[in-house]
Amino acid sequence: LSCFDAYLFATSCRMSWDVFFLPGSHHITIKNITADEWVDLKQNGFRVFLVNDTLSDAVLQLYHFYEMFSTRGKRADEIDLRFLRDYMGLVFETRNDTVVPLPEALIEDGDVIGLMKLGGIEPVEIYGTGSRIGHTAMALRDYTTQPAKLYVVETTDEDGAPNDVPPPYGVKRTPWAEFVVDYHKAEYNFALFKMAPQYRMLLNNTLAWQFYHQYEGIPFGLRNFVFPAFDSEVIPSVFTWQAVTAVLEFADHLVNNKPQLYIIDAINQRFEMLYHLPKQQ
Repeated sequence: LSCFDAYLFATSCRMSWDVFFLPGSHHITIKNITADEWVDLKQNGFRVFLVNDTLSDAVLQLYHFYEMFSTRGKRADEIDLRFLRDYMGLVFETRNDTVVPLPEALIEDGDVIGLMKLGGIEPVEIYGTGSRIGHTAMALRDYTTQPAKLYVVETTDEDGAPNDVPPPYGVKRTPWAEFVVDYHKAEYNFALFKMAPQYRMLLNNTLAWQFYHQYEGIPFGLRNFVFPAFDSEVIPSVFTWQAVTAVLEFADHLVNNKPQLYIIDAINQRFEMLYHLPKQQ
């Protein structure tokens, strides 16, 4: 009873599911094909995706995905660790909850702080971007004060990630000691990435602060969150272009327009920055 073939059929203008329980020939009829869809079909063909699981496996995977967002506590950590192990080959060793004190003198302008925690959307974010961390921040000293004060500059979002640290949200700066306390309370893991000397020589502290003050307080912008999933360096490891077009078609049918806006903004960012093309609607 659990044997079946499930297919997703998609073009740039539509998508549909079909499940076949019986062997033999099956026919799919496409109606009301638009002129744009004809162009797409002639150029790219019909995208067909086969689900390589039994019905019970597919239901179980959907349940596991649901668990990632509905479970809390130690059980949630176990679910996230299983997801990262099974789908990315990442294995995290258990360690003590210890803060290793880093002397501020060790931290230099331009050093990057990589942060990661289990729970919520971060494991999916790591999977979607091909990364090993869920959030980044940068160290930057303010030399207008005596003595110079070490800050961490970052952007956060109340509705996104990380949303479990104190406000304000958006583009902001936090004194180093306060930053460490906030993220430790929020159960983040820290990784310090030192900037290579040849690149540190290029960092202009004054211009960096001018850039920061230009954007201070601006909202995080989830288009920056979605954009890496469309990056050509990432897509081959997670998505194919055929899968991306199917996802875009799915988002276009959502009643909630937020996913549409996030995806459109992400694509427009690539159109404008890399290809110098006009914005798409």
